[in-house]
Amino acid sequence: MFSELITTLEKYGRGIHGFSKAADIARVRARENSDAVAAWCLLGRISELFVERNERQPLPAAECDRWFGILRRETDRLDAAFAKSDPAGRLSAINETAHTLVDQEI
Repeated sequence: MFSELITTLEKYGRGIHGFSKAADIARVRARENSDAVAAWCLLGRISELFVERNERQPLPAAECDRWFGILRRETDRLDAAFAKSDPAGRLSAINETAHTLVDQEI
């Protein structure tokens, strides 16, 4: 489900354009999926943050790869949690993704 964002980055590139598309998709999916709105919003915010921090800046490939890795890790975590019918597991995964978002290293 959330890996759609990874597919988007693979299609549009790991730069500003790809992350901007991923953010757009996350917003649409958040509106469409009330059971996973928090997860989609967090993933969308991570994508938007990449765009905000790197827009109009020289963008090294290593930085694009690092952010791609972050988004892939979070989409994998959320996909695994939402594949199960365990609300506590889903909430835990959402909280871990939120923690990643507020982490100063991204």
